[in-house]
Amino acid sequence: MSIYDNLADYGGLINLESRYISFLISNSEIYNTGSITQAGIINLVDASKLRIVDSTIYDFSSPDASFLYSTSQNVEIFIDNSDITCNRTLDITDIEEYLNLEIPDSQFTTAAQISNAKNISVS
Repeated sequence: MSIYDNLADYGGLINLESRYISFLISNSEIYNTGSITQAGIINLVDASKLRIVDSTIYDFSSPDASFLYSTSQNVEIFIDNSDITCNRTLDITDIEEYLNLEIPDSQFTTAAQISNAKNISVS
């Protein structure tokens, strides 16, 4: 399944705000998605589980946490066999030029900001 061209204030793909929610992204391609405030893909206020499995996520941006922003205290985050790339066209040789910008590009802020979590697993 492909999901693309999404834009939101918080969480370009989804905003999760229930401690009972278990959210699964599986065998998916998600691209060209972002937020204008926070969390380009997932804004996780509260949830029990977030799983990303066998998926490709790319070309996402946000001024704060380009991929994932989480403040949930009990969430378990699992990312398995997935390719997550903020900007596929980035030329890393331009990093010095980027670091000298007066106003940095929003996709270069942190990719994931996680304030609390019960468990995080990436494999």
